[in-house]
Amino acid sequence: MIPNAPPLLRYRCSQRGTLSSAVVQVFTADRNSSWNKRCCGVACLVKDNPQRSYFIRVFDIKEKKVTFEQELYNNFSIYLSKPYFMTFAGDTCQVGLNFASEEETKRFRSQVTELLDRRQRKSEKKRDPLNGMFPTLLSLKLTEKKVLKGANLWVEDGQIGA
Repeated sequence: MIPNAPPLLRYRCSQRGTLSSAVVQVFTADRNSSWNKRCCGVACLVKDNPQRSYFIRVFDIKEKKVTFEQELYNNFSIYLSKPYFMTFAGDTCQVGLNFASEEETKRFRSQVTELLDRRQRKSEKKRDPLNGMFPTLLSLKLTEKKVLKGANLWVEDGQIGA
């Protein structure tokens, strides 16, 4: 959190599970066009519990409102084209965040990367059909039918079914 931020910003960021924040300018670019400055303010990496998702939200301190929002969708990825300029594919165009300092860029990017890595590991774990169930399966008598709680699997005559 930014130490001398106005009370409204401190409240909005802290109440919404902010993981990182930094001063930025937001630029957008359509296909084959140059960067256009869209807004500036405080970018917050936010966990939005009601929406069950993560967002990058930019708050305009003067206007006291959110001026930019981007959900961190599946397969969201960020690129650092310069030590202070981070880009990503937005919902409708390419987006660039121009940070006030390289240190803020590193800190913000690190939090985003850590979050994306954590989500990727969680997603891979969910895709594993047995999800750590081998010790349970091996301890069953393979000749009788048993239903494994929480896994929607059964074992009968040595065959595993769903």
